[in-house]
Amino acid sequence: NLTISGTMNLNGHSLNLSALDGDFTLSGGAIQWAEQAFTLNGSLTTSTSLNLGGGNHVITGNVTMTGGTINPNYGSLSIGGDVTMTGGTMDLYHGAEAISGTLYQRGGTVNADHGALTIGGSYYMTGSGSVFTPGQEAYTTAYAYLKMDSAEDEVRVGGNFVCASAYSYDNGNSLTNGTMYIGGIFRQVSGYEKNFNTSGGHKVVFNGEGAQTIWFDSADSGFTNAQFVNPQIVLSGKALRGFTLNEDISLTVETRNLTISGTMNLNGHSLNLS
Repeated sequence: NLTISGTMNLNGHSLNLSALDGDFTLSGGAIQWAEQAFTLNGSLTTSTSLNLGGGNHVITGNVTMTGGTINPNYGSLSIGGDVTMTGGTMDLYHGAEAISGTLYQRGGTVNADHGALTIGGSYYMTGSGSVFTPGQEAYTTAYAYLKMDSAEDEVRVGGNFVCASAYSYDNGNSLTNGTMYIGGIFRQVSGYEKNFNTSGGHKVVFNGEGAQTIWFDSADSGFTNAQFVNPQIVLSGKALRGFTLNEDISLTVETRNLTISGTMNLNGHSLNLS
């Protein structure tokens, strides 16, 4: 194992940790790259800044963030395992980050910042006591933000997306632009009623295979624009706020207590509820 508690400036050179038989802990100071490759054959635990400065970077294991910032900064970062955040900021800043596993955001901020985040597994903005077993799901509150406010912002989730954030997305804050792709279920849990309150040019695209369920606990959260590449959409939960359609769609209503509020802009398309 390797622990760095001070500042390491690579000054344009590379750092290859592929021969490290163990994990890497960054507990103080910072590591700064200048468009050179960073390779870690193991897992990373960090509570401070990892400024990658461009280039193509690889971490083969898991990443645990308790503070600080991970910033690809016009470069790319590939993570082979899961990412668990309890604090800090994942700031893509014109870069690309690919997580092969699942993102557990229990705290901290994910800022798309003109960049692209791809998650092969699921994305859970839920607390540490959450249960993900199918049929036994239970979600606790997370003190977590997802920020998308640029047209270039892109978040792709191959699996499920569950938001149980304790924070409000109100007054044009945080989810105002960019595109989010979801391949599994979408679930909004009322840690706070406006914790997925999109506005402006923000769009959610459902592009999975098989039935995809949409579940809102509160009509104070909702889509602004929605696109259904996958036509097998099931509406569940308690509420659905009106949004702008981008194609003709038939939605299956699975609950007897669904309340639809606001304005549904058909945008020249047809909507069938069955």
